Amino acid sequence: MGGEDFTISFYGGPPFRYDKFLKLHTNFVNCVRFSPDGSRLASVSSDKTGLVYDGTSGAVVGKLNPADAHAGGIYSCAWSPDGTRLATSSGGG
Repeated sequence: MGGEDFTISFYGGPPFRYDKFLKLHTNFVNCVRFSPDGSRLASVSSDKTGLVYDGTSGAVVGKLNPADAHAGGIYSCAWSPDGTRLATSSGGG
């Protein structure tokens, strides 16, 4: 789960309980999505960045390069059905 406190919270389970949080974004986390198979997690933020994590451990395994992606904050992301691509959307060019 992502939030306006710039963090992403991880919950383990079942039974589901708080596990840890990461504060790697410098502005609001707008969207968090697991890949279809659950092996990856992506987060996008108003700080113009996107991060990809290991779906189990929460370790960062990739980063969208803001210079190549969006000029403004990123509001949404979605995985392709096979989990090999990540689409993002932004309000700025």
